[in-house]
Parts: sequence; C-alpha cells; structure tokens
Amino acid sequence: ERGEGAEQRLAWLFRAATARCPEPTELALLVARYEAALARFAATPAAADELLAVGASAVDPSHPRAQLAATAVVASIVLNLDEVLTRP
Repeated sequence: ERGEGAEQRLAWLFRAATARCPEPTELALLVARYEAALARFAATPAAADELLAVGASAVDPSHPRAQLAATAVVASIVLNLDEVLTRP
C-alpha cells in the first residue's frame, strides 16, 4: 500500500514504476530529495504553485501544495530512471 508517511509513499511510487522494491540507499536518496524539495516549496509557495499549474488536471485542494510539488519532483526523477524508460 501507499501508506501515509513520505517514505512509504516514495517506496510505493518507486515500486509502481519499476516493479521492484527500492534498495535502502535508493530510498534514502529519494527521501532526501523529497525533503529538500519540500523545504523549498514550503519556503516559497509560489514555486509550488508554478509547478502544480503545469498540466491539464486540477490540483486537489485537500492536499498540501508543498507536499504535492515535492512528490512531483521525486516522481519525475523516478520516471526518468533508465530501468523505467522503454526503448525501441
């Protein structure tokens, strides 16, 4: 399951994208990047709003915007891993 804590959510994200559990070092790197992004977006809410304005889907107002933006940053990292990308 996705879980409620950032570490559990990021582990779920990694597992959903790669079909494997992240190694402890991989998860630690993702959590560190998430926390750095969260601190940035909490300090500059306009940056979070700018990131979340991209795309056609509306943002659910019940979710904290800084957390959503930080998760989007990590999701971008995970989705750009070589093992996630498909090549012809």
